[in-house]
Amino acid sequence: MSYNLSLAMTCCDRLDYTRRTLESLQKCHGVKDIKLDIFCEPGSDSLPLSKWTKLSNAQSVIDYVKSLNFCDINVHINSERFGHTRNSHCALNYCFDNYKDYTVLIEDDQLYSYDFLRIHDYFKEKYRDDSSIFTASLGHYISPKRIREEKELYTYTKHKHFSNQGWGTWLDRWNDIRDRWEEYETVTDHTYKNNYKHGGWDWKMSNVLRGDRSQVVSYIPRVYNFGQYGIHCKGDVWQTKVS
Repeated sequence: MSYNLSLAMTCCDRLDYTRRTLESLQKCHGVKDIKLDIFCEPGSDSLPLSKWTKLSNAQSVIDYVKSLNFCDINVHINSERFGHTRNSHCALNYCFDNYKDYTVLIEDDQLYSYDFLRIHDYFKEKYRDDSSIFTASLGHYISPKRIREEKELYTYTKHKHFSNQGWGTWLDRWNDIRDRWEEYETVTDHTYKNNYKHGGWDWKMSNVLRGDRSQVVSYIPRVYNFGQYGIHCKGDVWQTKVS
């Protein structure tokens, strides 16, 4: 089966994180049939992020992703440090402008189940013409420590919310979003400042852009967020919310 999915990936200068993410993706069923566009930050040793993480050199990340060939991969290097909000927006815009179809956004601190692509392909076709569905997600933080039963493996639900882990949407829905994205961060060599009007792009997606539309989401998550350290998360937050 050919899935023909478009994936947009954002990554920073966390080489160990990026490697774990892409090693996970390589194991997904149907990975040879996807288009993967990776959007890399050029990095800066003086950014405040270095206080929170053990940063790898940004060039090492770029060299690593350029060495991969497990699917059709295009590597993009931002002209300057964009920040998380702008990088996500630009990555999605590029994929929708060039492939004009369903696109899935992934990030450099996520692990994926073997059937991650297979389920997205199912959602892509089933809800393509259903305007009441805003997005499809395979990751969430609902009772993350609860043990699921085998009979729940391929169940999913619809709810009035947006989950930002391994999510996708369709071109017509993206056209309703793209010009109303959250305000970008201000990023310089010495500053990483949030300018959010709605608490971040994911919160704006859920509380403003979604409107009354629903999200379809797998009952059992297919995405594990291991991003214990980053711009929006420190270890204590991750331990409380995710682990």
